[in-house]
Amino acid sequence: MNHKPNIGEFEESLKYSKKGIDYCIQYETLYLFSEFHYQIGENYIELGEKELGTNYINTSISFLRTQNNEFLANYIEQELEKLLKK
Repeated sequence: MNHKPNIGEFEESLKYSKKGIDYCIQYETLYLFSEFHYQIGENYIELGEKELGTNYINTSISFLRTQNNEFLANYIEQELEKLLKK
C-alpha cells in the first residue's frame, strides 16, 4: 500500500521542523540544525513554493559545508535537483 502525503502532513512537518530550529537556537546547538532546514525546504517544494524551499535547502548545504560535511552536502545537492524536477 503506497501512501502519498497530503498537504496537512507537509504543513505539520513544517511546524515541527521550525520548532526544531527554534530549539537549536534557544539551546545554542547545531545538532540537526541543517537537517531541519533541509526538511523545511523539502516541505515547501512539495507544497509548490520552490524558491522558498530551495533557499532553506541551500542554507542546509551551507551549514553542512561549514561543518566540513561535504558528503552530506553533496548528497543534499543531488536531492534538491531531484525535488526540483518533480
